[in-house]
Order: sequence, then C-alpha cells, then structure tokens
Amino acid sequence: MELTNFEVKQLNVFTDTLLVKGMSTEAKIKLVELKMHLRNSANDITEFEKTTADSIRPANVESLSDEDKEKLDKEYSDIIVPYYNKVNNIDFELMSKEDFGKLVDCNDIEK
Repeated sequence: MELTNFEVKQLNVFTDTLLVKGMSTEAKIKLVELKMHLRNSANDITEFEKTTADSIRPANVESLSDEDKEKLDKEYSDIIVPYYNKVNNIDFELMSKEDFGKLVDCNDIEK
C-alpha cells in the first residue's frame, strides 16, 4: 500500500491503540506485521525530523527574536513538508471483512 510519510506516522500512532478482541489469529498476525512495518518507517521519520531540526537550530535559539523564530519554523517546514508528502510503500495483507468488522466493533473508530 502506498502511504505518505505523514500517513505512516499517523497510522502508526493509531494502530498502537487498537484492541484485537475476537479477531482470528491470522488477522492478529497480519495486524502485528503491519505494525512492525509502520514502526520501522515511523522510526525513520522521527529520526529525519530530529536530524532536520538539529541541523537548522542555531546555538542561540533561545535568544532569537520572534521574527527569526518564524523564519526558522518556515525553514523547517520547507524541508519537512515535502518529506511528509513523500510516498512510502508499506507491505501488508488485508484481513477478512469479518475480522475487520470485529476490529471496528471493539475499538472506538469514530475518533
């Protein structure tokens, strides 16, 4: 499945909260495999965010004017937004409709 880095990051957080009650063992395994792929990609994304922030943060960041802080935020955004929009391929197998229904039923998916 093709997901942007931003979608991977959000889906990784979302899948951390899922309950798997009532699902088949096969579906649980598929969900765990998806989570492993998401976590690996999300860790890469987090590392890129940190490296990017560290690379543009001046030593005197606390003493910057509000205008300079806005420029710094824009510089960060100019780097990170294209990275968030980059497509990431995540390999996973779909679960059955029955298992997906059970996943939806035992979780508050309305958020």
